[in-house]
Amino acid sequence: MKPVGLLGGTSWVSTAHYYEKLNQAYQARMGGLHSAPIIIHSVDFAPLAQAQAEGNWTQIEQTLASHAQGLERAGVGGIAIGANTMHRCFDGIQAAVEVPVLHIADGIAQAIGDTPTLLLGTAYTMQQSFLTDPLARLGCDIRLPNPEQQAEIHRIIYQELCQDQVIPASQAYFRDLAEAFDGTILLACTELGLVLDQQTSPKVVDSLDCHVKMMLESTTI
Repeated sequence: MKPVGLLGGTSWVSTAHYYEKLNQAYQARMGGLHSAPIIIHSVDFAPLAQAQAEGNWTQIEQTLASHAQGLERAGVGGIAIGANTMHRCFDGIQAAVEVPVLHIADGIAQAIGDTPTLLLGTAYTMQQSFLTDPLARLGCDIRLPNPEQQAEIHRIIYQELCQDQVIPASQAYFRDLAEAFDGTILLACTELGLVLDQQTSPKVVDSLDCHVKMMLESTTI
């Protein structure tokens, strides 16, 4: 049995949720005092967030690929990138290691199928194609918020949720988005579970939960 590796820290808030939810799922499956075998490399997000803003994805890819190699040397059987946005660098990370990197889109597609789905995430995830294209290839029907909504979603993620701030007005904003859309709501940012979940709206699918399920069901743990 090999542990699963997690490239975390982007942000630490969602990484904490990955750790908690994976251990909860693993203990539910195994029972007793079991906890999930996992190795985490948690980066300092600030320099990478600055590189995102500058469009320097090469720097981000090189940084994460190097840390993925470290996880591989540590003996993991597979790796998860603990953020939807950082899947922009998926190909470079996978090319840097021999162990499989678990693409979050595969787990999302299993959960949403071909139901019309409103994708909520960072501006990078909503405006670029690194997540929407794989989902489309897997048969998903992805819709996006309008530009004004995209800007507000991005602001809330970076200025509030990544800093572990949950503001009631922002929760209400996301509830309104969910209520206005006739279909599935995809939380394609691993911090968005702080403001919207299945208890709030049963049509919500959290990409973090999809990824954790992949980690649990993979042959690595």
